[in-house]
Amino acid sequence: MLKKFWAARNGNVAMMFGLLIIPLILAGGIAADMMRIGKYRAQMNEAADSGILAAARAKMLDGTLTIAEAETIARRYFDANGGNHPTIEIHSFTLTHDTDEGSFRLVVTGQMQTALIRVAGNEYVPINIDTQAKVTPAGPIETVMVLDNTGSMAGQKLADLKSAAHMLTDMLVGSGGGQHRVALVPFAQYVNVGTGNVAASWIDASGLPTSGGDDDDDDDDDDGGGTPIWDGCVGSRNYPLNLHDSNFDTTPVPAITASCPDPILPLTNNKSAITGAINAMDADGWTYIATGLSWGLRVISDGAPFTEGLSTSDITSQSGIKAIILLTDGANTRAPSYPEHDSSDAILADNLTAEMCTYAKAQGIRIYTIAFEVTDATTVTLMSDCASTDGGFFDAGNGAALTQAFSTIGVSLTDLALTK
Repeated sequence: MLKKFWAARNGNVAMMFGLLIIPLILAGGIAADMMRIGKYRAQMNEAADSGILAAARAKMLDGTLTIAEAETIARRYFDANGGNHPTIEIHSFTLTHDTDEGSFRLVVTGQMQTALIRVAGNEYVPINIDTQAKVTPAGPIETVMVLDNTGSMAGQKLADLKSAAHMLTDMLVGSGGGQHRVALVPFAQYVNVGTGNVAASWIDASGLPTSGGDDDDDDDDDDGGGTPIWDGCVGSRNYPLNLHDSNFDTTPVPAITASCPDPILPLTNNKSAITGAINAMDADGWTYIATGLSWGLRVISDGAPFTEGLSTSDITSQSGIKAIILLTDGANTRAPSYPEHDSSDAILADNLTAEMCTYAKAQGIRIYTIAFEVTDATTVTLMSDCASTDGGFFDAGNGAALTQAFSTIGVSLTDLALTK
């Protein structure tokens, strides 16, 4: 009798436990779902913040930009920063602009699929984002993109770079005509300063071959009186002038015969010119980072060789910014042999790059650096140390991370404030 009692009692306990375990499992599933939903809601919030800031900046810079066009920009940034997750259905994405208040509002509505909550009949949960930004007019921004155009950038990497550079241009320049200007310095083993500068006072073209000279002899020698044959490539002055932005009147830059990327685009607010220069970039050659950075500084300064930049005092008085964005996808493989860059001394190249970073920052230039799919630890450290601040370095492992890096840089260069 007693055995039957305990068997019945144990059976009841097992049944009760079985009945209790189901809601416990359901509660655990609900908690896991809620954590997952909270994570993606936070991600969507950050993506919406990025989108509204990009759209607001573009609209502020380009008065002809319609709100629909600004909304398209916002959506592009939203998607690029992880707002469009596969498990989330976006129902509406609406940007509005209050011209009286100078404020923007972005409202995103959607729903997210659940996992275990659907057992309780809730297959979806709503996720709604509402963020606002107020525009504070910024001072002038001068930005130079110093971009790796070496052979290892060929294919998808160059396509990703062009897309990210276009996005930043949209954000900073709009359709052009504003006070914010962008320049482009493609670099590889050498930099191209443009064939139109062959007779400039800061160029030493004495070592170039010539054609069409005044040679009255019957031999094939050229007396040197013809036109220099040159593709725009420049080498390095002797150290330390190879790094410095000075003394061009007494020590001009050596023009050399070599292969180099497309020409430098000086600072401009002409969006078509910037877009064309980005599209023209081609991947070829070896890597010498310091030469790109040195010409980035020369492009952004107000003195020769390139004089389009504002003086430091002028940009400071207007609360403006001078910035260089330096990107490479690999380690230095070439170093200066003066005037050529034919040495393979990577240590020398790294040391000169680090010194160039220090020199540029001392001139008041804000430097952002991007290591794009870089696997060499020394180069990652070199680029990280080169950035002006801890937040100024980006280790971008793929195209999406590269887009996000350019997006973050664009936002940091603006004076837009999130209000909600």
